[in-house]
Amino acid sequence: METRQVREIVDNWFGAIGRGDMAAITAGLSPSIVLELPQDQWNAVIPYLGTHVGLNEVAEAFRIRAETTEVLDYGLRDLFVDGNTACAVVYTKGRHTRTKVLFEIEDIHKLVLNEQGKIIHWKVYFDPNTEVNAFNADREQRLFDAAARGGEAEVAELLGFGGDPNRRDADTGLTPLIAAASRGDDTLVRTLVAGGADVLATERSGQTALHKAAEQGSAEVLRALVRAGALVDAPVATTGQTPLHIAVRHGNTEAARILLESGARADLADHLGRTPAALARDLLAPEVVSGLFG
Repeated sequence: METRQVREIVDNWFGAIGRGDMAAITAGLSPSIVLELPQDQWNAVIPYLGTHVGLNEVAEAFRIRAETTEVLDYGLRDLFVDGNTACAVVYTKGRHTRTKVLFEIEDIHKLVLNEQGKIIHWKVYFDPNTEVNAFNADREQRLFDAAARGGEAEVAELLGFGGDPNRRDADTGLTPLIAAASRGDDTLVRTLVAGGADVLATERSGQTALHKAAEQGSAEVLRALVRAGALVDAPVATTGQTPLHIAVRHGNTEAARILLESGARADLADHLGRTPAALARDLLAPEVVSGLFG
């Protein structure tokens, strides 16, 4: 094909992208089109990146991009043609549809055309930092919300995208780990611990994840937190109660047994002078007290 023809085809095709004309975009592609949008661990949060082969996969990438990005400005800034290969400099100003964060990027597109004037290979070279920032603007809040509702897969994904497992929720003051422990979700607790969650972090009253687990009563959560280094005798700043106090107060005898087996002391007094053993004698059946404290 002549250089003039390649230039005209590519120029018109980028115009179709700017208009969002999917019919014209698809018409310009070979059925065996290969689209390369390089993806790595740093930009994996952008879901339409990667290598796409064939019209269906490319169309799906466009669909996902349209769902996640509102294009405010788009234009072909420069175009170089050599034989059946074109290199284009393209500017995009967009806004992420969920976070509403603006970003600007300038990409280099390498296009190879076949003898029929269809694009058979399309590779994009870009610096995605501003777009990554737009996708990640609400990452920590999404991580907390997922932990609070038990969204294990989303938590794992967001941790993989660099989410901070120790960022506190502005409304509740809880960390994702404390929220997961409050739910009694041992799988989620292990996922967060493996992702760097601080087992010693406290919420506003001074309770750790272990205090919440003692209140909730999940044996597996308690074991996971103790294995991760949680302090079994950590006192709540406002009450002086340890996790063992709380387990006894809520009648969670299995939680109390696990804490005692993990080295929790039964003789530590809270701010009112009550020890876990004394609380147990007031609240639990004599045979339970005897089984726990002898």
